[in-house]
Amino acid sequence: MIGKKRLVWLIIYFGVLIHLVSRCNFKGVYGAEFFLLLISYILVGGLFCFVVLNKADIFEPMPLVLLLLIGLFSIAPIELTANGTTELAGVNFMPGCIKVTFLYIFSSIAVTSGYYYKKILWKPREKGRIESLYNEKIIFWILIAIWIISMALGFWFQYKVRGMSIKYIISLGTQGVFSTENTTSASINFILNFSYSSIVPWLYLLFYYDNKIIKIITTFFMTTLFVICGWRNVIIIMVLAAICMYFIKNEKRPTMKQITLVIAIGLIFLGILGSTRGSLRTGVKVDDSAFEVKNVIDSVGYSLETNFNLYQPFYAIAMNYPSRHMYSFGKAIFWDTLVTIIPRVIWASKPQAWNNSLNTAMRISTNDIVVTKYGMAVPSIGEYYVDFGFCGTILFCFLMGMVLKRQVRFYRKKDRSFEDLIRYSITYGVLFVLVMRGATPNNFYYLIFLIWPNWIVKYISSKGKRM
Repeated sequence: MIGKKRLVWLIIYFGVLIHLVSRCNFKGVYGAEFFLLLISYILVGGLFCFVVLNKADIFEPMPLVLLLLIGLFSIAPIELTANGTTELAGVNFMPGCIKVTFLYIFSSIAVTSGYYYKKILWKPREKGRIESLYNEKIIFWILIAIWIISMALGFWFQYKVRGMSIKYIISLGTQGVFSTENTTSASINFILNFSYSSIVPWLYLLFYYDNKIIKIITTFFMTTLFVICGWRNVIIIMVLAAICMYFIKNEKRPTMKQITLVIAIGLIFLGILGSTRGSLRTGVKVDDSAFEVKNVIDSVGYSLETNFNLYQPFYAIAMNYPSRHMYSFGKAIFWDTLVTIIPRVIWASKPQAWNNSLNTAMRISTNDIVVTKYGMAVPSIGEYYVDFGFCGTILFCFLMGMVLKRQVRFYRKKDRSFEDLIRYSITYGVLFVLVMRGATPNNFYYLIFLIWPNWIVKYISSKGKRM
């Protein structure tokens, strides 16, 4: 007999399938592309259902990874192509559809195979058995210090580099001033990265310590800063990490009603953020029209489109690589990552980010404005393709599956610690960015700035444990 949750997932799967069939024009110019995209949904969507219904805990990496890939390479291409979107910056990218769709199907199978290769038999968990922190008072004040410094650097950057008054920041652009008169022109953008380092301390303060006032204050200032920066991805990481931490800490799993509610609230929040984002970035005061229902709904649609239309530059790249341009053989993933670590204040002539291998591939396959004005990226498998081609991408996805499997031990092992749960929750949140945007030079340091406070906590706690 099919359980209630399984039945819901199956209803969603077939409901989306019926909708996508209704959107496909099999007799039109792109009939073959529609047919293959639909087949890709049936195959990878079926793989997702198999994983969710038979294999994975909902907070394991594979369901999220497969869901994002389906959205990027099955659902979004069908929806946007049906709406007539077949060009990017004047370039018709659809000739790359079939090649990329085949790559996506094989890559999805590869990452799933790598994840379940040599299955690890985890010991049964003891409910509520989580090792406490040692030296927790010392750790508390260190976490407070890290959080304050991270936030101070973020607020200082908005004030000194972007020209926002503190009142403008705290009021989310509804009050205060925005002036670049006394700002600095020095290349110190790397300082803003330290703002990411506030998330781990916040998770500890939220889930380990009991001071409610600190929970409220830290949540307010973090959310305010990230909204004023227009960081949708960072907010998604923050929320996903908190949700994951709450459920795995309490040995609970969300119901379908809770999942639906979180998605609805998240879309509304992204809509509001999207409708105010342009004003916040340019220093224009946010007025009431940004919160009107129509503008919020339009912004939700725009936010979804701009997060899931990243297949378009990838299609264009597949048209040109390797027929016109050769793969970069590791430069995008490895060399550009090494270059990125050096601040421009130290290396003034450091190559511009828009000239790295991945951005170059997008520019020469479409137009410079795709990178310089639109700020687009390609999904992670697009980066693997630029470096190592079709077969190399499949191999990388298999290896990625194996790496993701190793991360699960941080919350599945019997003797897990609180530091392990924090690390896993952050990793789970970051998956959204790692899959959606293939930019290893950014994503690698993204992860470093996010996770280093947890290394400090683990070190201090282990020192106390040995005493």
